Amino acid sequence: MKLTITLAHNDQILDIDVSSEMLLSDLKVLLELETSVLKNDQQLFYNNNLLTGDDSPLEDLGLKDNELIILSKVEAHSDVNSHLNSVREQLIQNPLYQASLPPSLRDKLDDPQGFKEEVEKLIQLGQFGQYGPSRTSVQQELDRLQRDPDNPQNQKRIMELINEQAIEENMNTAFEISPESFVSVNMLYINVEINGVHCKAFVDSGAQTTIMSPKLAEKCNLANLIDKRFRGVAQGVGSSEIIGRIHSAPIKIEDIIVPCSFTVLDTKVDLLFGLDMLRRHQCVIDLKNNCLQIADRKTEFLGEADIPKEFFNQPMEAPSTAPVPKPVQPPQQLGQRPAGSPPSTIQRPAVQPPPVDIPPEKIQQLINLGFGEEESKEALIRSRGNVEVAAALLFN
Repeated sequence: MKLTITLAHNDQILDIDVSSEMLLSDLKVLLELETSVLKNDQQLFYNNNLLTGDDSPLEDLGLKDNELIILSKVEAHSDVNSHLNSVREQLIQNPLYQASLPPSLRDKLDDPQGFKEEVEKLIQLGQFGQYGPSRTSVQQELDRLQRDPDNPQNQKRIMELINEQAIEENMNTAFEISPESFVSVNMLYINVEINGVHCKAFVDSGAQTTIMSPKLAEKCNLANLIDKRFRGVAQGVGSSEIIGRIHSAPIKIEDIIVPCSFTVLDTKVDLLFGLDMLRRHQCVIDLKNNCLQIADRKTEFLGEADIPKEFFNQPMEAPSTAPVPKPVQPPQQLGQRPAGSPPSTIQRPAVQPPPVDIPPEKIQQLINLGFGEEESKEALIRSRGNVEVAAALLFN
């Protein structure tokens, strides 16, 4: 007889021909050769019931020609007690997380054993975190669909339920092996000092530029050094106005002082230490030792209690791409500089590229991707006619 085997962990489907007198143990050996899933790690489900009795012939287990069997792989789990206890302690310290917990689980936070038992109970019921339908409702729907297994719509829905079951099992396995992955991590902050003013800097290697807020610039007496010729718009998650640029100011980290350039941006983050300064000063983000290394000094990342509460577990709105300065004054002639400004602080505004003649076929390629004509032209001008770069700019 012919059997269809569906692997729940990777959605692979096999069609095999076997004898109705074959033992269940022999079928598992055959599936081990076909799927590389060890015999002892196999769980075979027929009509949503686990097949047991390795010495039983397939026909005695109710299997018939063209039947569907689901093969589920049993994962080896580590001891989850320490992981669950770690998650429980993090939840106790974070009231924001507690609000999303089921009431029955929230009431067990002060009871380690009760917390573990409640988590296991919710997982068994398929209700942990309100992920997906309960097992009872899934079984009822499967029973209804299998009354007419030849219906294409029913077959499609059965495959959807199989995929949903695989997702549920994957989620439950992840919670048992690494429950800490369900808890948000804190962002990286360090203590710094600018012009004698102590502040907390958000370390973000994903931001190309180092950013200071106008409020902090005023507090550090640096507002008079903002070069407003470098005004513009920073594009990232949304857009923000660039007020200007502070070309150089000393920043103290531990007992060393390093020069730093800042883009002054109206943002909630007072100070963001970006990739430009991390690279310039060859910093090392050491997550194993929870510190930032700069030169031969190490400064520890701040603990949860020291992180600014207004930014606690909130996404940062820093630009992900380097802002392009937009000068508002005529460019200085070669060799000139503004009166009273030291030569070391002068940086010329970006030179605008000459006009580019864009072939209509390149514009049409971007329009075919779903973009408008004007924005396609602008992107091609910025990329100097390179269609791939223009498409990347538009998608970002």
